[in-house]
Amino acid sequence: MLRLSLRYLALLSITLIPASASEAGELVIIESQSDRYYSGEVLQNGCSVRLVEGETLTLLSESGKLSKLTGPHTGSPTLGSTPSAEPLLPALAALVTTSGADLNSMGGSRGLEAPRPTTPEPVDSAAWNLVPERGGTQCVVEGASVHLWRADSEATARLVIQKLEPSQTHETDWQGGDTRIAWPEAIPLTEGATYLIRVGHALPFHQIKLRKLSRSASSGAQAVGWLFARDCRAQARLLYEEIQGAAGIEELDGSSK
Repeated sequence: MLRLSLRYLALLSITLIPASASEAGELVIIESQSDRYYSGEVLQNGCSVRLVEGETLTLLSESGKLSKLTGPHTGSPTLGSTPSAEPLLPALAALVTTSGADLNSMGGSRGLEAPRPTTPEPVDSAAWNLVPERGGTQCVVEGASVHLWRADSEATARLVIQKLEPSQTHETDWQGGDTRIAWPEAIPLTEGATYLIRVGHALPFHQIKLRKLSRSASSGAQAVGWLFARDCRAQARLLYEEIQGAAGIEELDGSSK
């Protein structure tokens, strides 16, 4: 089993105390025992939540604090919540395994060239790479460097990025042997914006919708829950796998070492 650094232990040992109204911001539902709410749903700060007797919600704050809301309850999700006795990483397992994400198209899978950092941080974790061929919704961290990743890096390929609304285009050569390339400064990364990306002249464009996570929501294990909530499910599963690998924890069902 890998020996964890004190710094990495600090990431996983998140204090399980109730989130106060002043710090909660958005809350993501990690586990729901209510037909009215679903796992992965985001609750806005100050919204009204109604739970009847026997219903519970396990909530994750942007700062990584886990709390449990138990019915009967009507009102703000930050009121009357009690600490959850469940560790954060196991609590995320069921959420992540429902995504059905394919590790071979994530930009950091086993059998492909992709580093597995011992301390997954926004600047060095493979989970934060944007993968053109995957398309769909993908997440980056506010203020962090962003890279594109490709599985087939043998040949030099022409990279074309088009940003819609307002229309902007950038072209450059992606050199052979490089699996990653930095996102061009000429094309702004905008929350909710749509980008068309093509790697190679003969290949089709892939559409990516960009979502951003705050720094506070993107460090350590809590980032898994927030990636899932932003619909960046492939990235959520990859980051979960990285944390498992660093901690020497048994991998998700259906995965092989």
